Amino acid sequence: MIKQFVGQPAVDRLASEMQSLFSKPLLNKRSRTSVWLVSGVKELAVPTALRSLNLLELCLDVRAALGDVISSEMIVTNLQVFSDVGVGDYFWHTDQRKGMLRALLYVQGGDEISGGFQYMRGTHAIEHTVSHELTPSEAEHLGGRIERCNGDPGDLVVFDPFGFHTKGVCTDERLTVMIEFQRPESPHDKASIDVNSLSLTERVVDNIRFFMPPPSTETYGSHGVDINVENDWFPAPVLRSILTDLIRLNVRRSASTLGRRLLPASIVEKLRRKR
Repeated sequence: MIKQFVGQPAVDRLASEMQSLFSKPLLNKRSRTSVWLVSGVKELAVPTALRSLNLLELCLDVRAALGDVISSEMIVTNLQVFSDVGVGDYFWHTDQRKGMLRALLYVQGGDEISGGFQYMRGTHAIEHTVSHELTPSEAEHLGGRIERCNGDPGDLVVFDPFGFHTKGVCTDERLTVMIEFQRPESPHDKASIDVNSLSLTERVVDNIRFFMPPPSTETYGSHGVDINVENDWFPAPVLRSILTDLIRLNVRRSASTLGRRLLPASIVEKLRRKR
């Protein structure tokens, strides 16, 4: 963990912008919106469209900070921005992608009740055959290795996701930026990154090789934002969630407007004061 990797003023601006974009579901092709997933998680449609912090620059900052920990050949193979709220304990699991590094930036939350990251120390070095989820007995057996990586907004956690990891409950909303690094020749899943042209600074262009896919793109298309196209095939739960929020909001607004039109001004004022 690197404390205050992003300074407080910058992370405050980032959190404010993210909150605005997470309130706008992607119902068309606008880039400054978010994908509302059926799991209760939201994801920015185009992370590089953020204006308060250039996330391509952030990727380069993370690479530089890791120094010898990261291979000079590793490229950025995923960039996602999430909102988690109302999500219970997640299961202990491995990503089964050996040789990958993942960086997680806390933008909001990151403590005991807002998705604090947890890791089983040393499990990245175990030649295990777990495909994804640990059984309860396996998790209990390794319980002595658990490290709780609770943090504050602006803190960065870097880990090897071949090891076993999870996140705590998200009673309070957690906002995070996630970056993955892999070697171009890695046989594991990678994700394409939609690049907003306004994020192409001179520094990013000078280091564009870290964002370019390898000659063969067979490992792309089934991970990260690429898999959100699956929402096209089962939109009912997503639309129900969106419409419930919008109808509730519209009913409150309509009732308030109707009350102001029909009730005497003195009564409306009394009701307002009670609120």
